[in-house]
Amino acid sequence: MDIIYKRRGRGATADLIRLSALTGYPIVAPHSECLEHLAKELGVEIPRPIPLWYIETGRVKPEGKVLVDDMEYVVKYLTGLDIDTATLTAE
Repeated sequence: MDIIYKRRGRGATADLIRLSALTGYPIVAPHSECLEHLAKELGVEIPRPIPLWYIETGRVKPEGKVLVDDMEYVVKYLTGLDIDTATLTAE
């Protein structure tokens, strides 16, 4: 798993959208509705983004690899935990 780490507003989502266009992997995001619009602004085509609640409710079960936007919100949304500090192990 790779991590794109940038401060808010510095282009991490744009980088993820470009990666989605290159790989064909869909993006899972808490607020997925703006991703297709941003992809058009960037001049790329991406698979339809997957709203996080689709996964939580079982509406969608992605097969294969996905990209995740705003991972800190995804973890909080799925666990309900207010995480102060976490570790991440590189593969």
